[in-house]
Amino acid sequence: MLPKDTPQFKWISAIIIALLGFGIYCNTLGASFQFDDRDFITHNRNIQDITDVKAIWNSLGHPSRFVTFYTFALNYHFDKYNPFGYHLVNVLIHLANGLLVWIFSGQIIRLGTSNQKIKENAHIIALGVALFFVTHPLQTQAVSYVTQRFTALATLFYVMTLCLYIKARLDKNYYLFAAGIVTMVLGMFSKQITFTLPIMIIFIEFLFLREKLVSDLATKRWSMRDLTPIFLLPFCLLIPSFFNFDLSKTLGMTTPSGSHDYDIINAPKYFLTQFRVIPTYLKLLLIPINQNLDYDFPLSNSLFELKTLLGGLLLLSLFLYGIFSLKKDKLVGFGILWFFIAISVTSSIIPIHHVIFEHRMYLPMVGLSLAITTRMFDRINNTRVFMVFFVLIIAVLSVLTFQRNKVWQSEQSLWEDIITKSPAKAKPHSNLGTIYFENRRYDDALEMFNKAITFLPEYSRAYNNRAAVYIQMNKPELAIQDLNAALEMGLEQSEVYNNRGDAYEKQRKYDLALKDYQKAIELRPTNAKAHDNIGTILGGRSDHKGAIEKFNQAIAIRPDFADPYNNRGVIFLREKKYKEAIADLKKSLSLDKYNVQAYNNLGLAYLNQNDHNSAITYFQKALQYSPNYVAARNSLGIIYGKEGRLDLALKEFNTIKQINPNFMDAYNNAGLALRRLKRFDEAIAEYSSALQVNPKAASVYYNRSLCFFEMGKYEEALKDAEAAKRLKYPVADQYLQMIREKM
Repeated sequence: MLPKDTPQFKWISAIIIALLGFGIYCNTLGASFQFDDRDFITHNRNIQDITDVKAIWNSLGHPSRFVTFYTFALNYHFDKYNPFGYHLVNVLIHLANGLLVWIFSGQIIRLGTSNQKIKENAHIIALGVALFFVTHPLQTQAVSYVTQRFTALATLFYVMTLCLYIKARLDKNYYLFAAGIVTMVLGMFSKQITFTLPIMIIFIEFLFLREKLVSDLATKRWSMRDLTPIFLLPFCLLIPSFFNFDLSKTLGMTTPSGSHDYDIINAPKYFLTQFRVIPTYLKLLLIPINQNLDYDFPLSNSLFELKTLLGGLLLLSLFLYGIFSLKKDKLVGFGILWFFIAISVTSSIIPIHHVIFEHRMYLPMVGLSLAITTRMFDRINNTRVFMVFFVLIIAVLSVLTFQRNKVWQSEQSLWEDIITKSPAKAKPHSNLGTIYFENRRYDDALEMFNKAITFLPEYSRAYNNRAAVYIQMNKPELAIQDLNAALEMGLEQSEVYNNRGDAYEKQRKYDLALKDYQKAIELRPTNAKAHDNIGTILGGRSDHKGAIEKFNQAIAIRPDFADPYNNRGVIFLREKKYKEAIADLKKSLSLDKYNVQAYNNLGLAYLNQNDHNSAITYFQKALQYSPNYVAARNSLGIIYGKEGRLDLALKEFNTIKQINPNFMDAYNNAGLALRRLKRFDEAIAEYSSALQVNPKAASVYYNRSLCFFEMGKYEEALKDAEAAKRLKYPVADQYLQMIREKM
């Protein structure tokens, strides 16, 4: 028995859409932020205060996406930097869109067909349209990529407006008209793809509602007041004036292509390239495999290039097919023309930095879902067979979507996937290198940046990124070469000066470093790293007040930035404010669990409070993440020495000597442990090795003097004690006198 169009079926349909949509997108809830999420969300100070409407309004310098930015601000208010909440909202918006597409499809099917069988099964077909829209893998980029809430939210208001308009027209409800105007305005302040909405409403009006309009006017069942909303629609097109939109300037601009290295985009080339881009979208619609966030897509330079010409002919044929279908199959024709109208904002003559992005199909998919589903039902002409066949299609699409979402789990998995599909493109290699760098995989990062520079020698950002790796590898000279090259290429950015300051700091050229950090702040006052770096230098110069002020500024700019908490904790350590130090260092670790310096500093804080157990725990944690971190290993050895576990202490000091033969403290501390074990000859050897590393180490001369004294070698003891005193070590005169008396 076929399901009837009952309230119960409506509830079941809504539940199916919601549960299936949530099921195939649930694996995105634990995904990380991606790509532009840093610029629009995690590093965007404008969204960090929901009461600062002005800042949110001007997030892009104009309010064209104010509504979406305000949802980001709400997410930030409740979730801060936890991506779960952001992804959850995106999934819920997608599910809401699925429900709206279901409602809208039902309205259009009932209005737009004279086929009695289709009309009788409108509830089943509408459910199929919604499920096709919700489950298709082409939608993943607009849902799993948090920033593309711009697209999903604009689509929500777009379809909601149409639902309200149709309902208002059928029920003659002026309040629904008013609600539709509100949702239209909200959509236009979500993303510019809603600019076609007035055109779509007029299209629907004359395609599906014209007869009702003529009938109502003829019978005088409507007043002019009832028609006011229709006449007001064109005035909504005035909204783009809020966004400083200059069509002539836009059409005349040129920009480097983000879709293919070396290409320069202008309006004619962008338009021609869409003759190949849109067929690519259509191919993915039919065979959704090998999806890619960052395509390597060259520009078309002439209409007579074979792929461009064939693509243009295909699109012309599809458009004409849509036009002719309006006479005998309104639903299919409407769906096809919806596709062309909806995609016109991003795939026509207005040049955009990237010629192709899959999320641009999100709104056009509404029309295509309607056209495909209704045509399939009409061709099969058997409701049961249609339902079985469509269930299989939805199952396949659901599996493909779930699998595609696995790629979005982390930035690393995403960019590794992109590189397999765009292997000769510089940007993906540079971005993957950045991910490796952040994960402290410096050799892998260097390899990626080298490849990026090989593919695009003028890629200034890759030079800047490679310099950051060289700094971590303690190769400041190579870093400075790369940074100077980036500046010569015109990358006059805050980050470049900050990195060069890091390189100068590695060379102990602190004045040059400060100059570059200050330049970095001049170019971008919100550069938290530069503020933090200045604080570090001021702290090294014992200007604790100035250092803390800078660390506070860095934290105010980026509360999720671990380094200034660690560095402020170090200042508190020096000031013996251990409670404040521990709080800051733990905060640093909550933001970056791999911060070995913070673990080491926490160990020192507890060591200074004589809490050896806690100190050992944190030193060992530092060594867990960085076994060659000699400072933590040395401190661990010192604790073992204090507790009388001298064999363990010696083990740590000997390991340090293997890691870094020039780490003087390891020899000195080993000498102290050996002296306590009465292994004087070995202790003397350790002290002598320490002095080979640093011949001016006064404390080592003094320690070796004490060892000689215990051995009864008073002449050597006196010689070392006098050397220590000459080097300003506080050697007591009584000790010198005692040695002389023994001689």
